[in-house]
Parts: sequence; structure tokens; C-alpha cells
Amino acid sequence: MGSLDSHDMSSANWDWILRASEFTQLCIVVDRSIPVPVAHALAQRFAAVSQVSMLRIPEPVSLHREWIESSERETFSGAKVTGDAAKSMRQLSRAVQLLLWSSAPEELDWLGGVHGQPVLHTHYRIDSDEASAVRFGIERVLAVLRAVVQCNVATGY
Repeated sequence: MGSLDSHDMSSANWDWILRASEFTQLCIVVDRSIPVPVAHALAQRFAAVSQVSMLRIPEPVSLHREWIESSERETFSGAKVTGDAAKSMRQLSRAVQLLLWSSAPEELDWLGGVHGQPVLHTHYRIDSDEASAVRFGIERVLAVLRAVVQCNVATGY
């Protein structure tokens, strides 16, 4: 089940606001463009929903660079990738849908390539007030979660 007390799995580059579990089907990924109160309100709404996890990545560009460098070391030395991105994404099954919510979701798009999770983009409007942003986030998460569950039921997953 998701937990708002999951900060024991955090680093400077990523923070599990709602920890992933074996039941996770949707991981909401936000960056610094989503105000912290909005992210926490969204997390609070889904804290009891074990199918939802939430990952905050304040600096996706620098984390991407670190992941590329780590991947290059793996390619050239045969060592296993151990960067923050690989560690954090390893907690999610490859079937978990990533919902990238940001004012620049393309900066998070690479996360789907770390372990092969499918991604959806949601654009955050910077001019949104916090209450509207939270309502939009909740509606979007519910819509995506419904679609994921329906797909899983239809395919017998």
C-alpha cells in the first residue's frame, strides 16, 4: 500500500512520495514544476490505493545525464547499472504505466527506457491555481488507472 512516510527511499535526485509495491499498476512521476503542495495533495488522495505510487524527481535532466553515464559504464565495463534512476525504477514492474506530470514532460520521457515501462504525458499548466491542479491531477490519475485496470482485466493479467 502507498505510504506518505516513504522518504527512507529517497536521494537528492528522486523521492518516493508513495512507495511502489507489488500491486502498483500506475506510477505518477512529477518534477519540480509541480508545486510541492499539489504533489502532496495528490499523494494524500491516493495514499490508500495500493495500485498507485508516486515518484518526485526534482532534477530530471541531471538524473538523465547520470543514468546515461552509468549506462555507458555498464556497456564498457560490464558492471551493473547502479545509478539512482536504475535503483528507483527497478522497484516497478515493466508493466507499470508511468504517468509523467510536468510543465515539460518530455524531460521525464527517458524514464520509460530505464526498465521498459510505458509512459503517458500530462502537461502541467504553470498558470493553474493549486486547487484546480489537484482536481485535474486526481481526474487524470483516475482516468488512467481505470484504463490500466480495464486493459489488465481484458488481457487476463
